[in-house]
Amino acid sequence: MSLLNPSKGWRSSSSRLLALYSSLFVAWSCILMGVLYYEVSDYLSDLSRHSLMQRQHLFQRFDGDELVEALTTSMTFDMKGVEAYGLFDEQFRPLSGPIHAIPPDLRLDGKIHALANCIDSDDPKLPKDSCDAVATHTSDGRWLVLVRANGSLFGVTRIIWHALLWAVSLTIIPGAAGWHLLRRRPLRRIRGIQASAEAIVAGDLTHRLPLSNRRDELDMLAAIVNAMLDRIEKLMNEVKGVCDNIAHDLRTPLTRLRAQLYRIRQEAEQDSGYAVKLDDA
Repeated sequence: MSLLNPSKGWRSSSSRLLALYSSLFVAWSCILMGVLYYEVSDYLSDLSRHSLMQRQHLFQRFDGDELVEALTTSMTFDMKGVEAYGLFDEQFRPLSGPIHAIPPDLRLDGKIHALANCIDSDDPKLPKDSCDAVATHTSDGRWLVLVRANGSLFGVTRIIWHALLWAVSLTIIPGAAGWHLLRRRPLRRIRGIQASAEAIVAGDLTHRLPLSNRRDELDMLAAIVNAMLDRIEKLMNEVKGVCDNIAHDLRTPLTRLRAQLYRIRQEAEQDSGYAVKLDDA
């Protein structure tokens, strides 16, 4: 009886366990990075809105030329392409600042609004992507528009996504290498067990399954099988001894019986039915 060959590739239990562990690790890493991405993005969005609100409250304290001077001074500290402002009169004509037109999607209610398209301009120093904007009505009747782009937020989220991709790749590649290395040793041991088992199946009960110094699950199973083989070999030897004794005890009377039948046959007539029965006996 031929034995099955050891499982190869993804059929082996070690391969499936390693694949399951790697899948769970990658899944939990993705969930962790997703939660981190959401929390950081939400925190930075709140921080950006809070900063824009502080600027709004600060500039509401000024009016007239003081407001223009404060806005001009703030430009030296603002991040280019991230923060911008525009001062307009009651007819929404530009008075000061790099913003020369109020964004069409911005409501003039003094509240912060998220805009998908910020400012339509060829000036590279003005925010163009999504941004937070607010339009404030000053005490002297003018309109002040403050804008803060979300590009810095996207920069942080890109870093998080890159970290996620690196984490997944650095998990899959070593996991695949570890899978290949870890499955080789159990397969070698199983092939050794298979060779000994084939010899035992062929009838050589003196063979035993190999044991290692690890004393792991395979060694426990091999020790159990070896104990069974010891008991089977002992029982087979006892049965063989009994059969040998029976054969030895029967050999002498059978030989005598045959000799007596032979002598009787010699004395019987050749063509009689009695002689035929003796021949059959």
